[in-house]
Amino acid sequence: MPVGDDDTLASSLPASNGQGEIAAVIAGRYRIVRWLGGGGMGRVYEVLDVELGEKVALKVLRAGLSDDAIERFRREVRLTRRIQHRNVARMFDIGDHAGDKFLTMELIDGLPLTRELGSPLPWPRLQRFATQICDGLAAAHAAGVVHRDLKPDNILIERETDRAVITDFGIARSGDEVTVTQIGAVIGTPRYMSPEQLAGADIDTRSDVFSLGVILFELATGTRPWSGENPVAIAVNQTSQPPRPFVSPSAPAAYAALVAQCLALDRARRPPTVEEIGATIAALAAAPGDVHAQRPTRSPTASPTPTSLPTMMSAETTIAVLPLACATDDAYLADGVLEDLV
Repeated sequence: MPVGDDDTLASSLPASNGQGEIAAVIAGRYRIVRWLGGGGMGRVYEVLDVELGEKVALKVLRAGLSDDAIERFRREVRLTRRIQHRNVARMFDIGDHAGDKFLTMELIDGLPLTRELGSPLPWPRLQRFATQICDGLAAAHAAGVVHRDLKPDNILIERETDRAVITDFGIARSGDEVTVTQIGAVIGTPRYMSPEQLAGADIDTRSDVFSLGVILFELATGTRPWSGENPVAIAVNQTSQPPRPFVSPSAPAAYAALVAQCLALDRARRPPTVEEIGATIAALAAAPGDVHAQRPTRSPTASPTPTSLPTMMSAETTIAVLPLACATDDAYLADGVLEDLV
């Protein structure tokens, strides 16, 4: 699976990330089609399951990792198999080949969400991605799993459907098990880590809410909420400074207020559940007078009613309407927009 520009910090993992060599057929069943990417834990390939005639993704654990890292690998399989949701990559199996551990998972034909960053997204596209990410993360939390490394690199966007799929639960943990990484160890990606995670404290689902807030900020504004010359400088800023002003040409004011809550340094001030965050963002599609309103496709399992989160505020406004033009990707919005405005 493609990898973007973020390196994951894992205090117990070695620095080397060489691809190494691997057989053309793994465990006598999985024929390698192509290399997809790699990270701190290992390499990922597109393979053909010759027994079933289907393509899957296969992740090979890098040789020489610690027992702690191997246990994370096992836990990734164990925890991810608890989650059954269209916005979370399905986990299939774990195996061994010539002493190397591997796992197989759903193959997503797409690119990481990282490719969408750099400029503000139009509201319909932003809303569609945001609600899907919330749905997948809410399903993980409902299964008792905290991701702990939620970032654009770990969210794939399927080419044909624009389905957002959360992947890589390699450092996730369950609320009902003793964590392998002890309190005081820093693990995750600094620019998406919550203040409590950066401090090495024990964390819960509210840490994922903070990471989600960083992603939602980036998608809407095209910039990161905190800047810095390097990951460490960013980490220092986001534990002690408020985020930069939220400036988006398309996101509603209620969205900005919601993101600000997600980014609260004090986790007690963040929204209590991702389910409510997703429901609030989805409800913004029906806000009166929003010319970009378009209800996204949501999974049937997540349709809560928000209670304590921000809602759209109505106000009487006078505007002057000039001739309209749309970018190519948004041409469908041009039809009827002038009539709706006047």
